[in-house]
Amino acid sequence: MTEPVVKVTGLTYYYPGESEPALRDVNLEVLPGEFVLIIGASGCGKSTLALALNGIIPHEMEGRIGGHVYINGQDTRQSTVYALATSIGIVFQDPDSQLCSLYVEDEVAFGPANLMMAPAEIMGRVTHSLEAVGESGIRRKLIYEISGGQKQRVAIASILAMEPRILLFDEPTANLDPLGAVKVFELMRRLNQDLGFTVIVIEHNVDSVMSLASRLVLMDGGSVISSGPTRAVIQREGRRITSQLGLRIPQISELALRLADQQIVLDPFPLTVAEAADALQRLAGRLKFAPLPPSPAPVAAAPIIETQHLTFDYPDGTHAVRAVSLQIYPGEVIGLVGKNGSGKSTLTSLWMGLNQPSSGQGRVAGCSLGQTTTQALAAQVGYVFQYPEHQFVTEAVGAEVAFSLKAKKRPAAEVEERVQNMLALFGLEKQRHKHPLRLSMGQKRRLSVATMLVLDPAVLILDEPTTGQDKKNIDNIMDILLRINQQGTTIVLVTHDLNLVARYCTRLLVMDHGEMVFQGTPREYGAAFDSIRSDALVLPDVYAVGRALRLRGLPVPEVLTADELLASLKVTHAAL
Repeated sequence: MTEPVVKVTGLTYYYPGESEPALRDVNLEVLPGEFVLIIGASGCGKSTLALALNGIIPHEMEGRIGGHVYINGQDTRQSTVYALATSIGIVFQDPDSQLCSLYVEDEVAFGPANLMMAPAEIMGRVTHSLEAVGESGIRRKLIYEISGGQKQRVAIASILAMEPRILLFDEPTANLDPLGAVKVFELMRRLNQDLGFTVIVIEHNVDSVMSLASRLVLMDGGSVISSGPTRAVIQREGRRITSQLGLRIPQISELALRLADQQIVLDPFPLTVAEAADALQRLAGRLKFAPLPPSPAPVAAAPIIETQHLTFDYPDGTHAVRAVSLQIYPGEVIGLVGKNGSGKSTLTSLWMGLNQPSSGQGRVAGCSLGQTTTQALAAQVGYVFQYPEHQFVTEAVGAEVAFSLKAKKRPAAEVEERVQNMLALFGLEKQRHKHPLRLSMGQKRRLSVATMLVLDPAVLILDEPTTGQDKKNIDNIMDILLRINQQGTTIVLVTHDLNLVARYCTRLLVMDHGEMVFQGTPREYGAAFDSIRSDALVLPDVYAVGRALRLRGLPVPEVLTADELLASLKVTHAAL
C-alpha cells in the first residue's frame, strides 16, 4: 500500500489570544502524485492548514497546537522549516511577498544558495527550474520589469529549485488576469501529470482548476468535512457547497445541477466547457431554445464620466493611457477589464485626480480633469482598493467609517447617524469597536466600501472586488452595490472576473497597452471576442458553451449566465 506524503492527524490550532480554534481536529492524507484542491469559506482555516503543512506553524507562529502533521513520514514538530523546505514548497497568493532579490536568476538561486550547495549545482537548478515554468528567457531581467504572471512563475521556479516533491499553492492566481491564471493552472497540470509532483491548491476561483484536481477537499469551521474524487463530490454536494457553504463551483457545474433539477441529466457530469457542450449536443433532439427578450434601451442622459483623447505618460516614457475617449452614464455598472499593466489603474487614477493628464481632456461628475483639485474629485469619486488593509487608518470599525466625515467637519449628530446607517447596511454593527485588521476578509471588503459610500459619491470605483472572496461574500457585496446603484450611484468594477461582468455589468470597457480596444455590452463583447485586440481575455463559461453549440448548428441564443440559458430552454416531453 502506498504511504501518504502528507498525513494530518487530529490537528487543532489556536492563534495566540483566541478562544476558538482556527483548526479543529483536522484529519487528511495526500498520496504521492495526487492533485488535491482545497476549498472553503473565507476564515475556515485553509491558509492556517497550509502554514501547518510547511512547519511555519508551530515553529514560526506561536499558539496552542494539538495533533500532528507528517511530511514524507517526518513529524513537522520534530523538524524545522529549513529542513522541510526540501520536501514541501509553498507559493503564496502575492508573489511580491516572497520575492526578495533584484534579478530573476538570483531569486531562483536564493533557496539552493541558502542550503550551501556548490555554485555549479545552484546554476543547474536555476536553469532547470526556469525551463520547467517556461521562463528561461527572463533569467537576467530585473524582478520589477516582469509581469504579475511572470512573477508568479518565478516564485514557483524558486520553489522548484529546492526540489521538493510536494507543491502547495495558496490562492496563486488571485492577482492575475484570466489568461495569466489559465497559464499558471496549466503549469500546475504539467508539474503534476508530466513531472510527477504532488500538488495541493487552495483556491476560490475554481473554474479553471477544478477539472485538474483528482480530489476535492471541503473545509468548514476549521475542519475537513468532505473529501473525495472531484467530479463525484461536486455532483453529490454541489448544491450544499453553493447554498450552505457559500462557495463557488465551476459555472458549468452549477448549470448542470440546475438542469438536473429539470430532469435534464448531463453525462458525464461536466466540469469543463467542452464536457458541457458535448453532453448538451447529445441531448439536442430533446431540447429547444427560445430567443431572449431584447435588452432594455439605455436612458438618455449626460455622461457622468467623459474623456476625449485622454493620455498619460509616466516620466520614464511609458505610455500608460493612450488617447482614450469614452462616456459612462449615470446609473451604469461598468466592468473595466484588461490584462495586468493594460492601463486600467492609471485611467482610474486620472478620474480621481491622482495623476494629471499629459494631453486630452475629461470631466467626472462635472469636474474638469487637470483643472480640479484632488479633494474636489474625492467628494465625487469613491475608490475601494483591491486590498482593503491599504486604506484603513484608524483602530476601530466605527471610527473608520466616521473618519472622512470628521475630516470634513460634519456635525457630530450627522456623523453618528451616517455611521449607524452604513454599519447597518453592511452588517457590521457588532464589529463597531473591533480593530479593522481583525475582521474577516469579507468584512474588510464591506468596511472598505462603507468608508467610501458614507460620503455619497456620485461614482464608486472598486479595484478587484472579488479577490480572495468566496461566493457568499461576493453575493453579499454585489447585492449591496446593486441597491446603491439603483439609488443613483454609478459603479465601476475594475476586474478580471468575466463571470462577474456577465452577471452584473451593463457595459464593459476593455483596455490593452493603454488603449481602449472595446466598449459595449457583455453580449456584444461575446460576439466581438475574436476581433478584440487583447491577449488576456476569456469568455464567460456559459457563453462559451452556447458558442460551441452554435458552431455545431444548434440555435442557442447568446446567453451569458446560467439564468439566461435556463430561461431560453424549452424541454420537450421526450426529455422527461
